[in-house]
Amino acid sequence: MDATLADQCAKLNIPVISSGRIIVADQVDNVCCRNTEGSARATQLLLDRGRRRIAYIRGPESYSSSREREAGMQTTLAHAGLCPVAVCQGHYTVESGYAAARALLDHHDFDALQCANDAMAIGALGLFQERGVPVPGQISVVGFDDISMARWPGFNLTTVRNPVDATVDHIVDLLERRLADPSKPAEVAHIDTELVLRGTH
Repeated sequence: MDATLADQCAKLNIPVISSGRIIVADQVDNVCCRNTEGSARATQLLLDRGRRRIAYIRGPESYSSSREREAGMQTTLAHAGLCPVAVCQGHYTVESGYAAARALLDHHDFDALQCANDAMAIGALGLFQERGVPVPGQISVVGFDDISMARWPGFNLTTVRNPVDATVDHIVDLLERRLADPSKPAEVAHIDTELVLRGTH
């Protein structure tokens, strides 16, 4: 859903709450995790691990979450006097993570890979397994979201948790308030993230 469609729904008194990315439109409420802070913590984890050659797979540029997560990574590296070895475009899918990791591995020397979501990180892990690249021995990998697959023993992915329960609670709260007062100003609820340490960092 884009801002135009969301605005049209709101004008028809159909409540709209966007979750996961910010839609700027009249009377459209938003619930989103603190993407910038979460991504910054993931980058700092890699730096604390001693990684200095960090590559990044970004999400679709049209998503606010993608832009915020990349900003968190870029700012944290800049504070350390560094910049990414390379930034590769992904599409929040396993397949795009696999393809981006292949392009990165074929053309760049890096010791860590940060991904804008877990699906792309899982795709990258698949590529590294095929190529015989030890994780985290040679390359550390960090994702974002903490989807259920991230916990599977075959992946054991270090990631940033995007808390689903807290998000749902805020959505319900915003919906109740929107139904009680359809003309109230739009609100944005930001949810704190959590760094989840597993076996890939």
